[in-house]
This record gives sequence, C-alpha cells and structure tokens, in this order.
Amino acid sequence: MGVSHYNSYYVEEANGENLGQLYNELLARNISVEIIKEPVSMDGMQKYEVYDTKDISVSPLKPLSKEKEIKYLTLGKEDFIDSTGTFKTNASSKQLRDIAQKLGITISPVKNDKVSYMQVAKNNAMNLLILLLISQFILLAYTISRMKVNAIKKLNGFSSGRMIVDSFSEFIPMEFIAFVVTFLLHFSYCMLNKNVSRDYFIGLLITFCVVGIMNIIQLMFTQFSIRNIDINAVIKNHIYSSTMNNAIHVIKIVFILVVTISISILSHQLKNYNASVHTINKYRVLSKYFTSNGFNSDEYDKVFSDHNHIEHLAKNVKSLYREYNNQALLVDANMTSITNDAYYKIHQTSFEKLNDSYSDNYVVVNENYYERYMNFVGVNGKKLSLPKDQAVILVPEKYKGDKDVEAFCHEQYNAMMNYDNYYLGKAEQDHHDFQIIYIQDHQITPLLNEYLLETGKEIRNAIVFIDHRQFAGTWYLSEMSNGKLAFELKDRDAYKMLLKKYDLNNLLSAGTMLTPLSDDIRYYEFLVYQSFVFVALFVITLIMIIFFSNYLEIMVNRKRYALKYLMGFSRIKSMKYQLIIEMIILVLAIPLFLLQQNILIIFVSVFLDFVLLFIMFNKLILWNISEIMKGE
Repeated sequence: MGVSHYNSYYVEEANGENLGQLYNELLARNISVEIIKEPVSMDGMQKYEVYDTKDISVSPLKPLSKEKEIKYLTLGKEDFIDSTGTFKTNASSKQLRDIAQKLGITISPVKNDKVSYMQVAKNNAMNLLILLLISQFILLAYTISRMKVNAIKKLNGFSSGRMIVDSFSEFIPMEFIAFVVTFLLHFSYCMLNKNVSRDYFIGLLITFCVVGIMNIIQLMFTQFSIRNIDINAVIKNHIYSSTMNNAIHVIKIVFILVVTISISILSHQLKNYNASVHTINKYRVLSKYFTSNGFNSDEYDKVFSDHNHIEHLAKNVKSLYREYNNQALLVDANMTSITNDAYYKIHQTSFEKLNDSYSDNYVVVNENYYERYMNFVGVNGKKLSLPKDQAVILVPEKYKGDKDVEAFCHEQYNAMMNYDNYYLGKAEQDHHDFQIIYIQDHQITPLLNEYLLETGKEIRNAIVFIDHRQFAGTWYLSEMSNGKLAFELKDRDAYKMLLKKYDLNNLLSAGTMLTPLSDDIRYYEFLVYQSFVFVALFVITLIMIIFFSNYLEIMVNRKRYALKYLMGFSRIKSMKYQLIIEMIILVLAIPLFLLQQNILIIFVSVFLDFVLLFIMFNKLILWNISEIMKGE
C-alpha cells in the first residue's frame, strides 16, 4: 500500500527525542521517508494510515474488503514521533549509519514482513500437511474412477505411458477451467467493489501456478494404478479390490484421527484467542488516552536551566492536571521499568524477588484510575472506600508494624512532593500529610499497560500511593513525558492544543498510550484470522473425507450389501464390518482423551459417518438393486 522499493528500518530507542531528531536529520538531507500506522479502532475496522514526505508520490490503493480502510497523509514531525520507530526510506545504508552515529542512536534493518509468513506456515504445518493429504486422496479417487476407461484403453493396445499422458491431458483442461472460473469470480468481486489491482491478480496467478504444479505432481503419484490394471476384474465390474477397501478404511481412520488432533490444536488456539481478544479489547481503550513519549532535549535544556522557567512550568502542569482531572489517568508501576533480564542479571534478582520487595514493588495511581480499575479490599474483607482529598498509601497487611516499610513510604512520598525543589535547588520539606491504610495481602494490581511486564506475570502485594493532585508539578511533567500520565480526549489534535495552551508543546510530543502496542496487536490479529480460516476449512474437509470414504465403501461392497438386503438382513446387520471400524475409532479416542484432545470431534465424525453411510446405502443400493445384481 506504500512505496514497495523502499527499505524498512527501525529505531531501537524509539522515544520522542530520538525520533524527533531523526526526523529533522532525514529531512535536512532531503531523504524521503514513509511510515505506515495501523491504528486499532473501536468498531473493528482494520485501518491503515500511510504517511509520506511531500516528495513521495504514491498511487492510492483501495482495499477489496469493506472492513479495511486506507488513508494517505502527509508525514509531519508529530506523526513520526507518535510511531513505533519503524519507517521506510530511500536512504542508503551509509547515510543511515552516519545519521545514527551523529545522533547516538541505533538504526537497524527490518525483515521484509512484520508478519513472518514462514512462521505462519510453521504454526500451521499440520494444517498444510492435512490439506496435501486431502488433495492426494481426492486425486486418487479421481484416478480410481477412471480405471474402467484405462482398462478399455489397455485392451486396445495403449501403453502405460500413453495412458498417463492421456490422463494428464484430460486433467489439465479441467484444472484450467477451475482456475478460469475462480479468476472470473475474483475479477467480478473486484469490479463490484470498483477496485481492480494489478498486484492482486499477479499474486492470484502465481498462486494458481503453484497450486497447479502441486496438483500435477500429486496426480503423478496416483498413476501407479495404471501399470497394475486387472483387465479381467474390470470387465466383471470389480474395479475395487478388497485390499483397496481395507486401505481406504485405514486411510479413513487415520484422516479422522489426524483431523481430530488438528482441530483439537485449533480449539486450544481458540481458547487462547478468546483470552487474547479480551486483552486486545482492553488495550483498545488506550487509543483514546493521549500522552507523550520523552522530552525535546533542546527545549528541556533551555527550560531547566532557568529557575523562573521551572517554576512557570511546574505551575502550568499542575494547572493542566487540575483542570483536566476528570479526564486524567495516572498509573506508574515501578516494576514495569525494572523487570527485564538485564536488570535481573546486574542485581542478581528475579521477578518473584522484586514482587516481594517493598522498595521495588510500589505503584502510583490517581483517584480516577483507582475507582475505574482497582477494587481492593481492606483487612476486614470489605471493599475499600478511600477518604476524599486525602493523601493515602495502601500497604499490604503483611507489612503492618514494619518500621522500615513506614519509613520507605514516608521517603517516597516526600520524594514526589519535593520534585520541584530538586530542580530549584531549594531545601527539602518534610511532609506527613498522608494516611496509611492496610489492605489484605496478595491482591493483584491491575495495569492498563501490563504489556510492559513479562507474559503471564502479575504484580501482587504492591504498596499503592493514591495521588489526588498534591505532588510537585515537575513530577507530573516527568510522568507525562514517560507515558504514565494520560488524558482522555477526542483526538491527538485536542491533546496538542492542550499542550499549547499550557506552553508545553515545544517540550512534549503528542501520542497515545496504545502506540507501542499497535503493531503487536495487528500481528496477533493476523495470526488469529488465518487460524480461523483453517478451522472453517477443516469443517468442510472433514465432511469431504467422510463422504468419499463412505462412497468408496458402498461402491466396493455394493453387491454384498444388495444380496444381504434381498436376504432380509437389516441395515445395521449388513454393516457389521463398518460398525467394527467405528468401534476401532472410538477405542482410539481413549488415548486421545488421556492426552486432553477434543474427542467430541470423534463422536461427531462417527455420527456423521453413520448418517452419510445410511443415506448412500439408500441411494446407491436400494434404488439400484436390479442394476447391481446384473453386474452393471
């Protein structure tokens, strides 16, 4: 959807300052830049925003699906700063190395696809294998259905090679017609949507070629039967042997079990998907909260070198926070900044040890965040009600009476209160205007930005500082620059206007809390989507497998079934052998059950097997008894 011949790169330290400096440097050197954003919408629409510098000319691409939307926009500095740090450019590797060295940052190349299609193939190896086996099974059935034709050709003196060539000469036109019909359906769909893409149809033609070659190769594997045609048996209409019948039953059992295992795997993926949908929907909320990603270093040096500027800035930030208090969310969990392998190695610690450390495991939230997302209970087991406009520190009961913990709370509280004084060089003031409330142990602290933690990890027994706008202005400024303090607004422009109103627009950039997550969410949504495609595919293919196996079962034993019916045997008694096969399948379900596989699929398969078998018995045996007994 963007410039295809540009190379992709990413900035490893993608904060606002680094991205802003990189943008300036790229444009100063007249280098073309493009970024593609994938904002997560609340309505489920898959949206793309393509940002290009003014010198780039891109032909707009209209998506085929109505659930997708592509916008083409001019790239500005704020857009570049509010990104994940991934960009496309026509710059040479040498130019980027020079820029990286000058700015003191790391710029690395990105693999061709954010979504690894090789990884997708690896994740679905079982699914792809089953599709190949199904194709082979269908082509084998096609070859067997032509056995009588080939027997007549053999009687007429045709060589095996000639019959194989004839088989291909008949199969390839059929395949060509199927491809033409498929192509016309795609073309009609694109015409109806008024969007005919050359690249799309080139990709479709390449797919046809690959599928066609695979089908021809698979058809070759079925041609061994031509060399072993029993002319006498074919003349007597005994096309299918008992050996072939047994082989078909084995294939049927294997197919049902393999598809059962595959669907069980997909069922497990579906459970993970449902859990992830909940997480993704929770993260979608972050898209309406606007915050910043680092300081503008030049403006920072200028502002913080003058005490008057610092006081003015601190006052403005507190005014902003108080005016927009109802829209503000503050959550700063210390653990999110230290739970990484490098920190563990340096300090000889682990997540569990940090979780049990009161000096490491503390969180600061404002009243809005606590009321919306936290539901702590006191030591009496009842939901906690916070006193209004009172500085409160929530401490797990296990720390009750611990003087070191009380001293830490006092020290940390004063550090946030005295933030302005550190910059102004004033003496610290000692504040005691807070109340410690003890809560039950082992309570989990919910984090909107829990993606910053290791997967599956939770913060428990945290000391929670409840902010009610009493801390220093420069501390709030620091929280805004680190993306910890955000405001619920209509759009990014509204946040930019807010920053400008309080003289913060030159110091802070504008972005959303969701920006670091947008690519990861889209990546996961893609993987889940292709998993659903295979789920739908297997429902159809499982029915096809059972249908073909039952058809061949009836065709192989049609004379025996017809005789038994004429002798007064019931359908169930006539199908005793088939019942044994179904019992074998059900017995094989036991070890699968012990392996926690979804054996419900097996019961559904057996039931469907019987239903189709009885339908085919009525249609192919009862309605054609006279023809069967005549040997036709």
